[in-house]
Amino acid sequence: MTAPDEAKRRARTVMATDSEWARIRERAAAEDLPTSRYVVQRLLQPAGEPAAPPSLPIDVQWLMVRQLLMLSRVEKHRFERSGQLEAWETLEEACAAFVESEARLG
Repeated sequence: MTAPDEAKRRARTVMATDSEWARIRERAAAEDLPTSRYVVQRLLQPAGEPAAPPSLPIDVQWLMVRQLLMLSRVEKHRFERSGQLEAWETLEEACAAFVESEARLG
């Protein structure tokens, strides 16, 4: 059985500049959604809930990963040189536990 709201979908009008509408269409395409469905979903998100971050090109994503790995290795090396490898490992375990708990929350 179809929900009452679903059976009553109608065309609506939205005012936007050409450049605003182009950005909306690009974002909808990036999420593989029709533009109208994208607009409705975004507007119905609970207030204060962060919007999904915009997609970054894959080359930018790989650059970010590489730079983060570099920073991590530099910091680990710094901890090792100062005789604080155990502190590094404690931080590493805490970060892993945080990421795991967030993943469980969905």
